[in-house]
Amino acid sequence: MVTYSRCGLFTVVAMALSGAGLIREEHLQCPICLHLLVDPVTTACGHNYCRSCLAQYWDRTTLWHCPLCKEAFTHRPTLRINTTLRDMVELFHKSTLSSAECSSHTSPKELVPPPLALPGEVACDVCSGQGRLRALKSCLDCGTSFCPLHLEIHQRAPKLQKHTLTEPLQDLEERVCQKHRRPLELFCREDGVCVCEFCTEGEHRNHNTVPLEDESKDRKVRHTRTHTYIHTHIHTYIHTRTPTQTHPHVDTHTHSPATHTT
Repeated sequence: MVTYSRCGLFTVVAMALSGAGLIREEHLQCPICLHLLVDPVTTACGHNYCRSCLAQYWDRTTLWHCPLCKEAFTHRPTLRINTTLRDMVELFHKSTLSSAECSSHTSPKELVPPPLALPGEVACDVCSGQGRLRALKSCLDCGTSFCPLHLEIHQRAPKLQKHTLTEPLQDLEERVCQKHRRPLELFCREDGVCVCEFCTEGEHRNHNTVPLEDESKDRKVRHTRTHTYIHTHIHTYIHTRTPTQTHPHVDTHTHSPATHTT
C-alpha cells in the first residue's frame, strides 16, 4: 500500500484534478483582483479572497460584507489564511508549469528558470517567499508588478487585457490614485496635480484636465522656448555691448606729487 505525506497527497490530488481539467485557473482566482489567490482567506459565507485584497476592500468602508454575496458581518472578521487552499493554489501553479514544460518538448537542461530579483530591481508582488522573481511588467490598474509567470493571466483574460502595462516601476504606488486605486493618467491644470478618471467625476469635475502625455509634451515645448529665449537675449546682450562696456578702460597712469618751485 502506497502512503503519502500531507504535501505529497496534495501534490497527487492537485496534479490529478488539474490534469483531468476538473480544476481550472478561474476556480482559484480572487474575485477582486482576478489573479490566482495569494494568502487566501475564506469568509463565513464560504467565498475565498486574497487576504490583502479583502483587507483593502474593507479598509474603504465601515460596513463589512462579502463582496460577492453581500452577506453582512456585525464585526470586521479576523482574516486567517486558509492553508489548505493556499497549498492547493501553489501546487496547481506548479502542475501548470510542469505541464507546460512537458508539452514544450524541451529537455530540462535547456530550460532557463526565470531570474530572481536582485537588490534594486523590481520584484514580482505575487511571488511568495524570499526568492521572488524579477518583474517583467507593472500594471497601473492593479498597482502590482508581475513576473513572466504571473503576467500570463493578463495576457489571456479579456478583462485584464485592457489594463495598462508598463516597464517595471519602483514607485508604482505613486502612479496610482490613493482614493480610487486607479492609474493617474490625467493632469489637472487648475490644481496642478495628477488625477485618475474617477477624480474628474468628483472634486475635479469640469476642471481643465489633459492626458499626462500631452502635459509632458507641452512642458517640454515651453521649456525649450524659454531656454531659447534666454539664450538669444544673452547672446544679443553680449554682442551689442561696446568695447569699453565689455572691457572697461583702467587708467594705469600714475600721477607724481606736484613739485612746487620756490
